[in-house]
Amino acid sequence: MNGRIVKSNPIRIVGFKTDLKERMEDNLKIIPAFWEKTLGSKQYEQMCDLESQSPQGILGVSVYIDPQHIYYYIATATNQPIPDQMVELEIPAATWCIVKSDGCSSSFEDMFKYFLMEWLPMSGYDYAELPDIEVYPVDSLNHLPKEVWFGIKKD
Repeated sequence: MNGRIVKSNPIRIVGFKTDLKERMEDNLKIIPAFWEKTLGSKQYEQMCDLESQSPQGILGVSVYIDPQHIYYYIATATNQPIPDQMVELEIPAATWCIVKSDGCSSSFEDMFKYFLMEWLPMSGYDYAELPDIEVYPVDSLNHLPKEVWFGIKKD
């Protein structure tokens, strides 16, 4: 795995949102069920057609505001209007560490561990506590991200 630094303008995502819990064990059930429901919906294809900005692909976005407000989005980055039954979120302009998968076996957890334990301590940056953005290819959603964007800031 490797990490590279990129600065971005605000990222507007449009798609579907679900509530998460503080307990990770609960979320390990909620998120896969949410993916299954979303992938089986008629609106999923419509959402894929909205893709028009970076990061390109289908996005899994984790947002932590406080213990009562934790969300997960399945969305795409776009400047298109919001279709019925979808929601939007604007992620502020930021500096990101983009961790690229090392192949077919890197899960989000593997990439987060690399970012937190290996890349971040030697980088001169702190974790910015912005949404984490998992990026999946539109044409082959195999539940393993091709890259993950982690917000960073100078320490």
